[in-house]
Amino acid sequence: MIESLSLFPDGQTLDHYEDNQVEDIADLLKDPKRPRIYIILRKIDRSDAFNGFVATGITDRWLPIQEINLPKCLAGYSRKTFCDIQSQYMSKGQEMQKKGHANFQRTDSIPFETIAKLGFGAHGFVEKVRFTIDKRFYARKSIPRRLRSNVQQRKSEMKAFERELENMRKLVHDHCVELVSECAVADSDLDKILNTSNQDQDGHRTPMLRQFFGCLTSALAYLDQERIQHRDIKPANILVKDSKAYITDFGLSSDRQDLHSTTYNTYGQTTKYAAPEVIEHQKYSFEADIWSMGCVFVEM
Repeated sequence: MIESLSLFPDGQTLDHYEDNQVEDIADLLKDPKRPRIYIILRKIDRSDAFNGFVATGITDRWLPIQEINLPKCLAGYSRKTFCDIQSQYMSKGQEMQKKGHANFQRTDSIPFETIAKLGFGAHGFVEKVRFTIDKRFYARKSIPRRLRSNVQQRKSEMKAFERELENMRKLVHDHCVELVSECAVADSDLDKILNTSNQDQDGHRTPMLRQFFGCLTSALAYLDQERIQHRDIKPANILVKDSKAYITDFGLSSDRQDLHSTTYNTYGQTTKYAAPEVIEHQKYSFEADIWSMGCVFVEM
């Protein structure tokens, strides 16, 4: 595909590529999603199988890839060889500072120190962590990868994962959690604050909640402007940091520009805060998020 390159001297694949070299290969491929897969395939002399990965929707974000999830075009000994060498071409630690994507083996030392657990939901759990390279604090959301998932299950999981990443990257608002941002590290969430006590003993909670109405309304209007439907607004998905509220957990969200239907499975959504049309599996739109936020406001 790209035979005469200094990146592949004498037609040979190097044992290691720097991240800037991987970016160059992606540019030459005109495929930013699979440069590492292409490198691995060249290393095992199976670059002819690259289009099979494209056709099945497998990208570098799948790395490390289990043998059961490799496309059928990669057969026999090539499947085992691919799995055996893929670890040496996976991105490591410092790329995580650039809002990029990094891949780690189970045996790798991941550059995060866990400080505290912040919460969990239907699609994963969130922890407060310290990045050991820059010593800054972050909120890390972990989504389990099922070891025995088949190709279709894996594609569904990756589609949801990528959808959440893409939607979060679009959002730049004072009261929406930003991907890779210190503000994502919460002191608590609104659910915990509302359920700690009915008493406002220090006189702090009432004025704090009062200002949340404006913050959250502004954030919701911004999501509408960006054509993002959150689809799971509830107190547990509103983080609180330094008396400010932030909408988080975009695992069920959708970009309305990509939608051809407005009917969705409500699996994972909290029905207590869901609009009637959502519960009844009818078509719905952004107004369903307004209903959910209204339910939150009633509790506040």
